[in-house]
Amino acid sequence: MIIEIKVKDGAIAGKSDFADFLKTKLSKKVYEKAVNGENLVDIVSIGKLKEIVGTLYTRGCDDCLVGEIEDSEGNKMDLVFGYSDMLKKLFLFELSKEWELDSAIKRAVAIFKEVEAIEKEFKKGIILFTKEEIEETIVSLFVDQMYYKMKLRLNLFSKYEKFWKGIIVRNDEDTSWNAYLKKNKFADILGGRHDENENTLVTREDLLSLFKQSPTPQNAIIPILIFEGVKLAEAPKDDELRRLKISDIKKDRIVIRDHEDGVDREIAIDSDTRKLILLAASQTKAYKPFNGTISIVPYLESPYVLKPIDVKIAYNSDSKEDERAITYRGAYDRMLNIRSLAESLGYEKDLTISLVAKSGKINSIKKYIASGMDRYDAIRKTLMKFGEWNKTGDYIEEKKLPSNRQLVNRLGKEYKAATGE
Repeated sequence: MIIEIKVKDGAIAGKSDFADFLKTKLSKKVYEKAVNGENLVDIVSIGKLKEIVGTLYTRGCDDCLVGEIEDSEGNKMDLVFGYSDMLKKLFLFELSKEWELDSAIKRAVAIFKEVEAIEKEFKKGIILFTKEEIEETIVSLFVDQMYYKMKLRLNLFSKYEKFWKGIIVRNDEDTSWNAYLKKNKFADILGGRHDENENTLVTREDLLSLFKQSPTPQNAIIPILIFEGVKLAEAPKDDELRRLKISDIKKDRIVIRDHEDGVDREIAIDSDTRKLILLAASQTKAYKPFNGTISIVPYLESPYVLKPIDVKIAYNSDSKEDERAITYRGAYDRMLNIRSLAESLGYEKDLTISLVAKSGKINSIKKYIASGMDRYDAIRKTLMKFGEWNKTGDYIEEKKLPSNRQLVNRLGKEYKAATGE
């Protein structure tokens, strides 16, 4: 998605005060480029551009700038927002760095257009809405929608508001779109109508769908591995995902190596999961969309499933192999990328590491019970699968360990809360 913001033809000649203002904000060289029609997002920092656009908006002369949007295939969108046109377009430029898909930005555009009827009624942009106006907007536009279908809209407005915070000053500082992301707050407006038992767990189907839609399999495989029971942790001794080697992916299982001279753990997987892991591991290049262009960055050759882009030592080890392991920060950033993808596609579930792991455990218990296993053994086997069961080598003794009893009780409560069983 390409966003162009330029000085409007004739604006400099027609408004000398606008020219004087730009001269105070830009160097002589950049000013000359701006008045010659160069794209401001290419020659001015985002911080400075926010200051310029925000100031022009508050002065009522943001029509001195024009903004154009086109998709990655070069198709221009004939688009002018009725209110706060430049505020929304600069925000969309920044959002396109986080929401990589053209379809996601087009959805954001559609939501902004959807709310224009309310903006027209109140004669101002949504960024300036008071508490009463926000609540009236929610009732007017979203009364027939369930909470999770509304979340994308509320999230978009919240991000938009946050982007301009400190530059666009509101009369009521306590008013915030972000407050309505909370279900109870939202339900208060709509008469308490939301599903208290709404299932917020992530499903395997959710993760497979995200994998298919992600332009970067190396990112999308991370929540799938966590869901299956592979741990991502900052402490090297606790981490399994970053040290998972391609050679550890067998025909029907993942082998988790115990690097403390213990016993290796195995996680059963189906053929579809195996194919996705190997597909992700086979990637040689990362495609990074940025403002309509695609940067292609090669991954380093590595024995690991997750490949780093830069050589960084991930573990305190003299092993050269570890120099080819991604850092925790790198893996976490990739997880955040998939979380943003889910957000941009309107997923109602927040893809945190803890939620994905919890969802995987609940799914595992269900599968074990469906196979004929009793509830206790299903929970125990799940804890073993996720590497949380404390072993002594004696099954009877293991069951008596206080730590294992606590783990079983805790996971049992989570399972009951999630399933009612």
